[in-house]
Amino acid sequence: MQQKSDHVFERWPQDGLFSEINTSKVDLGKGLTGVLALPEEKGPRPAVIVIMEAFGLNDFVVDVLRLFAKEGYVALAPDIYHGAIYDYENFGPAIEHLSTLKDHEVVSEIGLSIDYLTHRKEVDPERLAVSGFCMGGRLSFLSLATYSEKLKAAVAFYPGSLAIEGKDRLGREGVLSKGTLLKSPVLFLYGADDPSIPPSEHAKIVETLGNWKKEYVLAAYPGAGHGFFNGRRNSYHLESAKKAWDLARTFLHSCFSGTPSH
Repeated sequence: MQQKSDHVFERWPQDGLFSEINTSKVDLGKGLTGVLALPEEKGPRPAVIVIMEAFGLNDFVVDVLRLFAKEGYVALAPDIYHGAIYDYENFGPAIEHLSTLKDHEVVSEIGLSIDYLTHRKEVDPERLAVSGFCMGGRLSFLSLATYSEKLKAAVAFYPGSLAIEGKDRLGREGVLSKGTLLKSPVLFLYGADDPSIPPSEHAKIVETLGNWKKEYVLAAYPGAGHGFFNGRRNSYHLESAKKAWDLARTFLHSCFSGTPSH
């Protein structure tokens, strides 16, 4: 992958990020739609499925699609909220919507996204990854475990309720036990100052996946809280976002470098 977006985070909150990267709404089947971004490079390319955070398929998600496309990836975001978008200042309704999601239903929609990408001529079906933010990070981990024969990597930004015991306040159960199914590496990116995901949860992930001999990388950035990667929120932490993006793209390049291209 060519590393073309070194300075993007100095200006990410502005509109028009990578405006030369076109995005389009696509039909993923069974009533599910998504937004697709295509890279300038031709030929079968690796692809990344991007799973939204709690606020819906908004401008931030499109920012991320363009970031990946600028790096040479086909990038697809399924609209798992089916059109609903929430303001960052209006957190209550977003969390209420999030709490209605069922893991098995969303994972099935990720399966539709995989099927869609494998039938696109621009995509190398042997080089598929998934990435997500907050709830999307958790679902990225779960998707990698579920579709272990199809997905080759996951990049999970601040995934919460991953290693918890019992249920969280939204009724979600921890999914770390699904890690026994992993056949591909996962990258976890956390804010070290995120009160909602304490270091004890990081340690549980490291201990558990280590005991199972699974391949993973976990990074935590001092000074960064929850949502540190989103340049459209007050939680944005510039230096941590840069470092996380550098690590994410290096990680994905490493995961795909040994995979034959078609």
